[in-house]
Amino acid sequence: MHLRMLVPYEGPQPHGAREKRAMPGMIVAPEPIAVEEGGQVLRDGGNAVDAAVTAALVQEVVSPQMCGIGGYTLLHLYLPRAKTRGFARIHDAPALAGAKVTPDMWVDALIRPNPDGWGYFLKSSVNATGYTAVCTPGAVRGLSEMLEHWGTISWQRAIEPAERVARLGYVVGVDLDNHWRTQAKYLEDYYLLDIIRSNPEAIRIYLYFIAGYTSGGATYGDQMGPVRLDTLSPAPCPS
Repeated sequence: MHLRMLVPYEGPQPHGAREKRAMPGMIVAPEPIAVEEGGQVLRDGGNAVDAAVTAALVQEVVSPQMCGIGGYTLLHLYLPRAKTRGFARIHDAPALAGAKVTPDMWVDALIRPNPDGWGYFLKSSVNATGYTAVCTPGAVRGLSEMLEHWGTISWQRAIEPAERVARLGYVVGVDLDNHWRTQAKYLEDYYLLDIIRSNPEAIRIYLYFIAGYTSGGATYGDQMGPVRLDTLSPAPCPS
């Protein structure tokens, strides 16, 4: 976990430079690059929501299987007031099940409950890998609504750092590398490389076939292809 604390700079400005009064605060995220990009938004005069959305989008690029645009968002926001007590807001943008989902659709596929409490093991891992395991994501719409209701910067400004990181690439950190290399704990279970291998498009994006990295009897590269975010557009907010 990476933490950055910021305080306003009151010193002299370079000749000809316009003064920017940074918002004092603190920003925390699992990956340092996400924290730094969110911190830059604060230094440029953005508010906490601007920084949070920007950092979240970068985090989704560099840690795609822990918090990606295919998931959901949840915001707990406290808004101070000048002369009265502040108030809190909860903004929930869940990942929703499709219209054809039924409570008993996978009854015949049940193998057993996961001993660790994480759901159930099903035949062919239909609840964990592939398109049948995907809900309708709420992350992008949720982040867009947060900016519209409480932010000050544009969607394009918020997404620019994530698009840049995705386009130029980034160093795969120890945590992500370990997640990819960790074998499944149970025979019926899966691990992250299983999810990638189950989808040809995911293989194209994430796995470069370069000699030298072997896992599970197959050889993979340890570089990650670009996850393109520059085609995203903000989702409309309900009236």
